[in-house]
Amino acid sequence: MRTASFMFSLCAFFSLTSLCASIRSVAQEDSGKEFSDAVLDGRWSRDLKPDLVENVSTKRGKIVLNGLWKFYPLVSGAVSPTVKGWGYIHVPGSWSGSDRGVDASILPGKGNPWKDFEGSRISSAFYEREIVIPETWKDRTFLLNLKRVSTDAIVFVDGKEAGQAKWPSGSIDLTKLLTPGKAAKLRILVVATGDAREADSFLKTRNPEYLKSLTPLKSRGLVGSVELLSQPGGATIRNLEIRTSTRKSEISVYADISGSIPAGSMEMKAVFLNEKGEEEKRFTTTFKMQKAGTNRVGFEIPWEKPRLWDTNHPNLYTLRLSVKSADIDDEVIQTFGFREFWSEGRKFILNGTEIRLRPDLYDAARSPESLIADGFNFAEIWPEDPDERGTADRDEEWI
Repeated sequence: MRTASFMFSLCAFFSLTSLCASIRSVAQEDSGKEFSDAVLDGRWSRDLKPDLVENVSTKRGKIVLNGLWKFYPLVSGAVSPTVKGWGYIHVPGSWSGSDRGVDASILPGKGNPWKDFEGSRISSAFYEREIVIPETWKDRTFLLNLKRVSTDAIVFVDGKEAGQAKWPSGSIDLTKLLTPGKAAKLRILVVATGDAREADSFLKTRNPEYLKSLTPLKSRGLVGSVELLSQPGGATIRNLEIRTSTRKSEISVYADISGSIPAGSMEMKAVFLNEKGEEEKRFTTTFKMQKAGTNRVGFEIPWEKPRLWDTNHPNLYTLRLSVKSADIDDEVIQTFGFREFWSEGRKFILNGTEIRLRPDLYDAARSPESLIADGFNFAEIWPEDPDERGTADRDEEWI
């Protein structure tokens, strides 16, 4: 204490810039000795797995970035992490999983951020990991998809801000900051607050003074999947909609063609596959873009005797929809069931046959298979908290 006081007085008295800079450097080195990164061993090292590249279609790809991320909670007004002191956290997951100490999903580092750590009182934190863009993704657009963030986030690539995601999700274009075949450092600053005005102020200024409410939240952080997506550069297929009708014995397919593209003719091809990947139906049509920009296009075609989806026979089809011209070359894939559900007075009809709905509240502790075995065919899903809405879809088993 006396040494620190003496050095401070010396700087103030002599106003020697070089000496003060030297003292600050020594002080930082001394404090840095208290910080160290977490060491991955045991089950933590087994959780660190390589990224898997998925070819979503012939024109699109996906890398799911779930798993272990480096993690650094911001405390005591800090706005950025130190060089050392990083821990690890599972994504998706919440850093406020426990009100007492560090949650089991977090491997803490050493240093000030981890002293008396209490996740429910942490309003912001950094996530970090390395990503590599496959060389096969050349000439594509790269998008980072945060499927659920609690509550807001800023995304950086190699120290450069790429964009922001506001509650509850967001998609950030990383195309200009990534190069196929090269590694990049992806860092995400997440702020957790129930006050949207606080979040907006923090995102604009990075000033932690705006995060004062400490709103009780059940979830904080990257609580949904994080995906890196690739799609064709330029015009793309968006908002695909499939409608099936057993009464009309037909299927309709519509989608938006979006992007900077002039009016003109295009070819749309639809291929329908069964569960074995075998082609069951094909349809090709040509249409004209009515205007430059986004156009809604599609078709209706008859389909006699399709394999129907119902609660006892969850038959599924896969649609491969492609659109091609001089200005667009894209393909999307979507799984669906051929079915039609409607009501007649107090009766519910599925595929032309009355169905008696036997509902039960969905409980994550019970599997859909066990509910079906108990005679239920309909599930009511209620949100437990506005920060954790919904659950995963189970197309094969639920209406």
